[in-house]
Amino acid sequence: MTRDYAKRNTYRKNPKKKSSYLGLWLFVLFLFAAFTTSLVYLGKHKQQPHLKTSATPKTVSKSAAPTPSSEITTKEATAPTFDFYTLLPQKTNNKAVAEYELEIATVKDYAAADHLKAELALLGFTVSITPTQNKKYQITVGPYDNKDGATTDLERLKQNKISSKLKKIR
Repeated sequence: MTRDYAKRNTYRKNPKKKSSYLGLWLFVLFLFAAFTTSLVYLGKHKQQPHLKTSATPKTVSKSAAPTPSSEITTKEATAPTFDFYTLLPQKTNNKAVAEYELEIATVKDYAAADHLKAELALLGFTVSITPTQNKKYQITVGPYDNKDGATTDLERLKQNKISSKLKKIR
């Protein structure tokens, strides 16, 4: 087979030289050195809180009445008293314990449980899916603090043709 040298490119592409990452390494090294130097500098020169003290003591005339600012400084100098040691034991736990929940169904497939959860969420219920020991998923509505709230939601579920069972937690 013959070659056509008339249409041949006279120049050839030179392969690109791989660029050196020397500049990048030097920049990273500089950043590391600057960071280390700043940490050492801050470690040696820790900032102390500046106390407002004057070089010459103030003289107070005996005839002058005490100002409110002088009373404040004397109160600040006394040790603080903490009354929460006495307040916390007096407080009681007023949180209501959830006692009831509505058991809707137990299904084998998580997709079915999620579908039922979505339907109940559209009806305005707070639904939870809990896995059981035998690889099933239990769908429950609640928890409820009292039996009256649970029974009203039980009636709402019956009106929407969803069977459920009232379950006492505690």
